[in-house]
This record gives sequence, structure tokens and C-alpha cells, in this order.
Amino acid sequence: MNSSEILRDNLEYILWNRDINRMKIAELTGIPYNQILLIFKGENTSLFTIDVIAETFGYETWQLLKVDGARDYHWR
Repeated sequence: MNSSEILRDNLEYILWNRDINRMKIAELTGIPYNQILLIFKGENTSLFTIDVIAETFGYETWQLLKVDGARDYHWR
């Protein structure tokens, strides 16, 4: 599983468990909404984008999500 797939899986998990939508993810991260949509379509995503999203939600949150069943993200 590549980083883009892991990111998409984790974002879907966040959407479901945090009751937020894709537009809110764009607002929180500052990443354009169209780019967020591309992530959900399975397009390749830059490591910078992945880092921005992970940092926005926080490393601790990412690890808690992983414990709850989200995919692993290798923090750089």
C-alpha cells in the first residue's frame, strides 16, 4: 500500500469518526478542495501534502487513529 492509499484510508476514517466533511478537511489543512477530492479519487499525493495533513491532525491523533484501525503512517 502506497502513501496515497494510506492517506485516503486515514482521511476516510477521520471523516467517519470525527463527523467532518471533505470541505472541512480542506479548510483545516489549507489544501485546495480540488486536491482533497483527488486524494479520495486515488490520485498520487505528494509527501508534502501527506505531511501537511498529518501535522494538521497531529501526530498523536494519527497514532490514536492507527490504534483504532486506521492505516499506519510513517512519520518523517
